[in-house]
Amino acid sequence: MKTINTIKSVHFAPQDSLEQVKIVRCDHSDEFTYASDLYVTDCEFQQSKRGLSRLASRAKAQCAQELLQGTFTKPSARARRQLVLFSRNYGEYRGIERWISKTHFEERSIHRKTAIQSVLTGQEMARTQGLKPDELNLQLRKVALFYSLDAKVFARRVGRADEAATKEQKLEGTKKKASKRRASKDLLPLNVHDRVDNIIPCKASAA
Repeated sequence: MKTINTIKSVHFAPQDSLEQVKIVRCDHSDEFTYASDLYVTDCEFQQSKRGLSRLASRAKAQCAQELLQGTFTKPSARARRQLVLFSRNYGEYRGIERWISKTHFEERSIHRKTAIQSVLTGQEMARTQGLKPDELNLQLRKVALFYSLDAKVFARRVGRADEAATKEQKLEGTKKKASKRRASKDLLPLNVHDRVDNIIPCKASAA
């Protein structure tokens, strides 16, 4: 029996030869917009990177990176508290943690490379075993989920830190308002009766 092995490949046309014809109608406008306008251009991407770099430099100058040490793969109580403090004091830098802390960036990069390599290895092993496409997809999904677990846990940990920081700030705000109300009551002038009694003795006591 003769078997034929077909090799599938994908070829991309040169960017210059492409013609954009798809248009998209915006819900908030009657005007038509080219779909290409909805994507970031290379110039905009480079400008965004420079902005992130400046923002990260400012965060480093404020020593924000110290609170990110050991927070990616060490779910300790101290690490959770560090993330709460980071969210409270450096909330404007949320989302760019990997650009602020070198060790954080290295940890994430190592885990990312491990996840990619594991999926590729699993794909090769599954093909060798002759798994069907559905079985192959299921197997690769399990591998990807397993090796990306640290990133998922960290994202959830950061979300909880944001929640805790918000609750703490709200509680402190409530306490400050209550303290101001008590202080304002202490500074209120005495009523007319109390002031008169303090200044002019009443007739009963004078007799």
